[in-house]
Amino acid sequence: MLVWRLRHGSPRQPSLVGRLIWLAAGWSLLVILGAGLALTAFFRSATLSRFDLSLYDVTQGLYAGTTVQNGQVVGPLFTDTQALRVYSGHYWEIAEATPSGALHVLVPSRSLWDSELKAPPQGLAGFKPGQHLAYDTVGPVGEPLRAVARAVALPGRSDPVIFLAAHDRAPIE
Repeated sequence: MLVWRLRHGSPRQPSLVGRLIWLAAGWSLLVILGAGLALTAFFRSATLSRFDLSLYDVTQGLYAGTTVQNGQVVGPLFTDTQALRVYSGHYWEIAEATPSGALHVLVPSRSLWDSELKAPPQGLAGFKPGQHLAYDTVGPVGEPLRAVARAVALPGRSDPVIFLAAHDRAPIE
């Protein structure tokens, strides 16, 4: 019996090579799973950053095309063609903060039709000119939106104006 065990090994215990292969396979699977989760998180973060940057560009364009005439804010005559279609998923709005922290719309995009963009969930308290804020909200027909709000002081106006831009989140989901 002892001679048989020395020649053939124990039938119940797997060989060292087999155990090392299973151990390496297990660790490899854990590393691949961890790398996949990390890459997914990095991709999501990069996608949101790029999406926010495009919204920030919309607010920059609104700011560049907005004037103040006789104390009234006048929005740009032409913006993105998608913002001209009703409920297109591309929205913008020029507003001001009320003393209660809500938004008072000064100039809406045509795509908003008879609705308004929602203020950031954390409110507008402490929102100072030059700052911008990205947040998630819900659109006029219930679609999920990604929005950017940017407060700017305009010449000829004492209160800061808030430029908001929002797009449907479907492309990044």
